[in-house]
Amino acid sequence: MVSVHMSYILFNGSLIASERPSLELLKTLKRKCDMVITLQSETESPEEIHQLCSELKLNWLWIPIKAVNYFLITDENLYLYIFTSLQNIKYLLTQGTRILIHCRSGVHRTGFITYNLLRLTGLSHINTISLLLKIRPIIKKRFGLHRLELSQMFYEKTQGLHPQIPYFETLNFSEHDYIKTSLFPLFWVKVLYCASIAKVSFCLTSCDFDRIVVGTEVYMKTDDEFIWKNQRNFMIKGNIKIRTAIECEDIMRGYLKSSSPKKKTKIAGMCCFLDKEFILKYMPKVLNRLDYKIVDLGTFEEIQGREICQTFSIYEDIIKYRNHVVDILEKSSKINK
Repeated sequence: MVSVHMSYILFNGSLIASERPSLELLKTLKRKCDMVITLQSETESPEEIHQLCSELKLNWLWIPIKAVNYFLITDENLYLYIFTSLQNIKYLLTQGTRILIHCRSGVHRTGFITYNLLRLTGLSHINTISLLLKIRPIIKKRFGLHRLELSQMFYEKTQGLHPQIPYFETLNFSEHDYIKTSLFPLFWVKVLYCASIAKVSFCLTSCDFDRIVVGTEVYMKTDDEFIWKNQRNFMIKGNIKIRTAIECEDIMRGYLKSSSPKKKTKIAGMCCFLDKEFILKYMPKVLNRLDYKIVDLGTFEEIQGREICQTFSIYEDIIKYRNHVVDILEKSSKINK
């Protein structure tokens, strides 16, 4: 059986991909590494790892990354910082440094950095994926196709290309790669049509609107005529990648599998029963990962005596729902006083 902390020879050094190491794990791996690279944000106590490294006389490098999303590519300062860090790691490997790289669970951020590091050594996309499976198998299983595509986009930018980034927002929420059950994850999804082309946008938030797992959007061609199709339109701008229903299903299912617990996540949105109808028809494996209940904003509108108006963005829906929750909490607070 292959060790989950396999040391892979790279240039004159070596690389280990790991979860956040404990003191005991670092003591065990010390004989196989000279440097620890931490890929966690300032809110995740990276200084504790620094302290452990100091105690064990290991070199330490901190690359603060909150989550793996398109912000890593679109924020020019962040992109340049990460690219420069990758170049520095590559140089350290050529000098014979044995490196252990980690985030929290050793999957998302570790997978992103490891993928791009391997690509920058000259490996092809296919060979890189094969090596990821050997270095840390759980990365391939739980990384998600959308993050793999995002990693490819980052690499393309390092090569002077201009990858087309899907529209996304963080809404000033805390960026994360996973939302656990206790935070009641909500899966925001919106299906829009341009003739026979369907655009499906999605992302995850916690129910308290503190956390977001930035999603993406996929496009597919359909021939079916839903009753609501003409009420949800969009205009195609620029080049888009048309995928098969199976490809779209794999991306959405991989996103959910890598970002939230099975059967604990509810579909949310304005009239989201329509989106659920679409998913049921074209992406049943996605529905199998979700809770059977939904959070429909139309219900909140009706309760407050408002007309239900169709929306065209998951981010608009999130803001609407957050405002509803804030109103309810404020009214409840006044009643209790």
